[in-house]
Amino acid sequence: MSLLTVSICLGATGRLTMLLNIKPQLAVCIVLSIDMWVVLFLFGGDFNVSKGCSNICCKFVGNFCEANNIAWLDSGDGGDSYTYHSDVNCHYSLIDYFLSSHELVMEENRTASILVDGDNTSDHLAIMWHINVARPTTKARSLPESRLKLDWNRGDIAAYRSVLSSHLSDITLPTDALNCSGSCCVDHFPQLESYYTSVIASLHSATKLTVPTVKAGFHKHWWTPELDELKQQCIDATELWKANGKPRSGEINSNRVRIKLRYKNAIKEAACSSDKAFNDTLYEHLCKKDTVGFWKSWRKRFCSNNLKPTSILNGKVGEHNVRKQFTDHFQAVFTPNNSTAENSYKEEVNRMLNLDTGEKLPVPFINLECVETCVSRLKCNKAAGCDGIMSEHIVYGGKDLLVHLCLVFSAFLRHCFVPADFCVGLIIPLLKNRHGDASQLNMYRGITLSSTLSKLFEYVMLELFGNSLQSDSLQYGFNKKLS
Repeated sequence: MSLLTVSICLGATGRLTMLLNIKPQLAVCIVLSIDMWVVLFLFGGDFNVSKGCSNICCKFVGNFCEANNIAWLDSGDGGDSYTYHSDVNCHYSLIDYFLSSHELVMEENRTASILVDGDNTSDHLAIMWHINVARPTTKARSLPESRLKLDWNRGDIAAYRSVLSSHLSDITLPTDALNCSGSCCVDHFPQLESYYTSVIASLHSATKLTVPTVKAGFHKHWWTPELDELKQQCIDATELWKANGKPRSGEINSNRVRIKLRYKNAIKEAACSSDKAFNDTLYEHLCKKDTVGFWKSWRKRFCSNNLKPTSILNGKVGEHNVRKQFTDHFQAVFTPNNSTAENSYKEEVNRMLNLDTGEKLPVPFINLECVETCVSRLKCNKAAGCDGIMSEHIVYGGKDLLVHLCLVFSAFLRHCFVPADFCVGLIIPLLKNRHGDASQLNMYRGITLSSTLSKLFEYVMLELFGNSLQSDSLQYGFNKKLS
């Protein structure tokens, strides 16, 4: 048995116009339901009409419910209940309702609740109604973890550092591997892999307890701590107003209205200030004739969030087929064109690595100062790799984490070993031109998200051996002050 839910919003127009607006909205849902074999309905929202009044719109909604075996549920507990309010004009009305198929309505559950929330800045109050529906036979889809991100701005950093230190202290150190002085010893590879995995697990466990997760793009980029403070003041004032019987006059109600108005105006001002700052940035780029910076700022603001994943790629339809097209394409990119040449290069590299220079240099120990210097180069607010570790995990981890990284990195260097996570990257296809044909594979380029700890290890290697590394004089890309 299927259930069709519909959100209704009818504006404050004349009765004739509103009647013409009601008819197609409800009628279209009925027509669609016939094709979809939907047998149960749930309409909810702003009908802009009060139940039980004598105007023609109310009669039409009542006739519609009677003809289609649908119940018009009450909202609130009667009396002075309202869902629309204009505190300035002292105008209150009950115009938000649920319309439901009779099969969903129980005798003890025929009334929707009106939610008076302090952080609701709308002039409409939310309504809520509980229904009992059969469990779906298939597992409900939850929000993929890839669409969730850690909100470090709202996390308790001090608590994260404390919890992480506690988890790290429970790790059993592989003393044999850490004290091994042999060069390229392979006997301790499993121990080093386990040690590294334990550090990663500690990072994840600490963030689960101290750092909240939010849907990517959930927060407004212009949101500030001051708005959070005003929001809490609005909630507190509303709770005090509710505790005193929801008076419509008096100092308590006036204080609630003032704080709510201040909160709404602060939101508008923050959004306007963000727009003004953006306009100033564009103007500055134009004055400097910086077209690259201008269009970069423009695309970041207006284009990036509007790109939708393609459902058709090279004639293949569906999420699975599109993913396979990308997989096959990027696998081919990393496949050598000439296997003979590839093998000769491999043999040459192995020959040079095994070349005995006669001079055995001691393997340096990676100290805390070196790791701290490299951690300071990590950029925050960047996407995580396949292991889910972000730069913030390390930057906010504290001294205890850095000590473990010193130990594990020194062991990696001494054993000529890197964990499996260092060898895995997540390739993200990016559309080269948002105005191009998104269904063509050649319109995409790939970027690889690597492990953050692998980047940190690379920084450490550059810190130790950067002076010994040179590139060809014709190499201009990825060179400081050249590319």
